[in-house]
Amino acid sequence: MIRAMRSRLAAAGIAAALALASAPSLAQHGGGKGRGGPGRPPPAQPIRFERAAPPPQTPHPPPGGRMSPEQREQLRRDIQDANRNLDRR
Repeated sequence: MIRAMRSRLAAAGIAAALALASAPSLAQHGGGKGRGGPGRPPPAQPIRFERAAPPPQTPHPPPGGRMSPEQREQLRRDIQDANRNLDRR
């Protein structure tokens, strides 16, 4: 009787080991189902990133740090426009 119980226990242990060993292979292959089967979402599409357009080029002030009268006037207008836009918010 003990001998029969040992053989059943050994057989159950082998069956459990085989079941656990086959579990990762089933997970890798989708559990035997085809891709996109029922209850499974379709594969995700890859995300494509696009580069943003570079900022517009502005003329750099001349060497020496001095601005022409026209450049100073344009700078004043740009600052006033920016302040108006902020005040509207």
